[in-house]
Amino acid sequence: MRITYYVHDLSFPLVEGVRQQAWMLASAMQKQGHQVTIISTSSKKNNRRTMVKEGITIRYGNPFSISKCKTDLLHYISHPSPLIIPLLYRAKAKRQIMTMYDGALNGFWKRWWDFITSSLVEKKVDTVTLQTDFQRKILQKTRLKKMPLREIPPLIPLFKRTAKREKDPTLLFMSHLSKYKGIEEVLLSFSQARKEIKNLRLVICNSHIQKNKYHGLLKKMNKGDIIIKEKVNSQEELSKAWLYLYPIRKAQETFSIPLSLIEASQVGTPYISTAVGAIPEYFPEEYLVTSGNAPELSQRIVELLSQKKHDLKLKKRIDNKNTIAEFLKLYQNNH
Repeated sequence: MRITYYVHDLSFPLVEGVRQQAWMLASAMQKQGHQVTIISTSSKKNNRRTMVKEGITIRYGNPFSISKCKTDLLHYISHPSPLIIPLLYRAKAKRQIMTMYDGALNGFWKRWWDFITSSLVEKKVDTVTLQTDFQRKILQKTRLKKMPLREIPPLIPLFKRTAKREKDPTLLFMSHLSKYKGIEEVLLSFSQARKEIKNLRLVICNSHIQKNKYHGLLKKMNKGDIIIKEKVNSQEELSKAWLYLYPIRKAQETFSIPLSLIEASQVGTPYISTAVGAIPEYFPEEYLVTSGNAPELSQRIVELLSQKKHDLKLKKRIDNKNTIAEFLKLYQNNH
């Protein structure tokens, strides 16, 4: 089978959930013996360029230049957006699938262009796939509510502990320094928790930290117990941390099932996130706090650091073999 994946932004190394899913799914299908191509409307530096990586052809271009596509299966790793309109009009595909990974579906139904894009998706796309009940409830309120829908878990990276835990208790924040990612709650809760926990440290990993407005605040409150890192190996950082913090404020523009929480549990590092979006569907209540509540986050930090054992099992099972098998059935139209 000829399988073509569309993803808006595909650049290497893979540091973001949607890119990871597109590449992992493409690689899995290639290993199944299918002929796989990826097309992308990525950055200008890649425009009108073709590359082959690990046997998979990746073709970059503007929306119109990549729209001349002939394939058996066209799989959009995307929400309905103007970037895929040329593909929806021009692509020659026997079957078309769309998968949305954003926790709140990117709010696509609120955009001015939704009437056009959703109408085309209804006509051209056979099935939409999501990962969570939370997303399903959102989709049922949009123009795509009558479309065939499948709930298929994401593919998950397989992590193992690669380093010893730090000697001193260490908190890890590994995300964009955005209020929506909970950086303000992290800083406020750390200021309180370090009064109660001896030698507590905070490690912040962000490749653009020098350009962020929070850089000055970090510098001001640092007492030698805040370590700032740029590009890191996330598997190693999660292995060394005592507690991973991901207290997001909203589901939109975050991955539907935060993969970093799964990665933390794989290496045996407890985490704290928020009861936002679909997170409560997969992660135990013990590790979730109220969004935007720094005092509650601080209290939970102290509680979890005092515990010697943690049950980090997911509430719903995710298995890569099952996910691949589900997509194969969908591609072959075997419901």
